[in-house]
Amino acid sequence: MSEESVTPCEPLPPKKAPTKLEKADKWASRGAYGVAYALLFVLNHGHSYKEIYAGALNHATKGDKVTLPDNANPELAMEEARRVAEREENRREVVDDKSKVMLTVSALLLAANAALLPHAPIRWLAFIPLCFVFVAVFLLLMYFRTYQSEVVDRADTNWADADKAKLSLARIEFACAEKMGPQNDLRIGVHRAARRSLVLALGFMVPVLISVAFVTPDDALVNRIETDAKVRALLQGPMGPIGATGPMGPQGATGSVGAQGAPGATGPAGPRGADGPMGPQGPPGKSAEKP
Repeated sequence: MSEESVTPCEPLPPKKAPTKLEKADKWASRGAYGVAYALLFVLNHGHSYKEIYAGALNHATKGDKVTLPDNANPELAMEEARRVAEREENRREVVDDKSKVMLTVSALLLAANAALLPHAPIRWLAFIPLCFVFVAVFLLLMYFRTYQSEVVDRADTNWADADKAKLSLARIEFACAEKMGPQNDLRIGVHRAARRSLVLALGFMVPVLISVAFVTPDDALVNRIETDAKVRALLQGPMGPIGATGPMGPQGATGSVGAQGAPGATGPAGPRGADGPMGPQGPPGKSAEKP
């Protein structure tokens, strides 16, 4: 009975602890994906956090996977596989081009809103379109972060048999297209949410433009000077010395007589005066008739 020698497995190298920078990057990524999930939940509902983190909308995949039998026509399979893969590539390129245009529009809206903000009579109203523009830019940046590329692996291809090689490449092309489909679906969802955010930003910029064009803003500095006595005193400066009295000016014209006032109260009786001289004697009166 022979004994078999067993070579023990070499122990795995100890896993390195993540650095502070790696931990910070991990938590920042989770936070960014969480914010993206919340924004997509509002602007384009139907995305799960796992799908956003993985970069593929797996639940929206339609149709079964293509399974090629060994006796399939290699020419037809190869032609169809290339057509499906090119279609997914074209979908990605179209959405990429639209997203680049939206980034340009976002930059223009940011510049326009920044120019209108100092002149807006209602400042908080001007911040609303600015917030929606920032949301669109954030979603577009997250869109480009989820970019993935599928590469055809030809290492296991049997090049000695042309038909088998074509079938092998066709299976790989179909597999690439099946992976690119959910990724493109997620890109379209993120692009749609960013576009809706830009539309909302444009909608809220209309009242901002109207307020800037037709509402005259109050000057905060003038209002403060008028209402704050201390500010006025600081602007006036200290009082100077009293100057010399100037010459008297000419007398002005006599004003009109005012209305007569009400009579005052009767004063007390004065003292009795001296007796005056006796007056002249009057004529005798008539005699009284005897009865």
